[in-house]
Amino acid sequence: DLSAEAMKWVKVMLYDGDLAPYRQAQFAGEPYPYRALHPRVCDLAPATCALLTPLMAGIRDPSYPYEQMDMEQVNFFRAAPGTRIRWHSSASNGRLTIHVCLAGC
Repeated sequence: DLSAEAMKWVKVMLYDGDLAPYRQAQFAGEPYPYRALHPRVCDLAPATCALLTPLMAGIRDPSYPYEQMDMEQVNFFRAAPGTRIRWHSSASNGRLTIHVCLAGC
C-alpha cells in the first residue's frame, strides 16, 4: 500500500495496455478495451484523453510489444485530505509515475 493510511485513496484506470483482455476489471459496467482509452472515463476527462491519445505507444501502434506488467497504464488516484504517499519505485526504470496534487496541497 503506497498510502501511509490504508484505504484513503481510490483508483480509476483510464488505459490498461495489453492486459485489458485478461483482467476482469470494469469501469461504469464496461470492461477495459484492448489498447484504447476507456470511453466512460474519457466522458469524464475528455481533455486528458485528447492529450494522451497521440502519445500512447500502444494506441498509435497496437503491434508495439508489451514490456512489463503495469508498464502501459494510465490511472487517476483520488486521495483523502491529509493522505501522505510513501516513497516508492517500480521494478524497473522503464515507467514514469507522476503525482500531481490538484487541490488541497
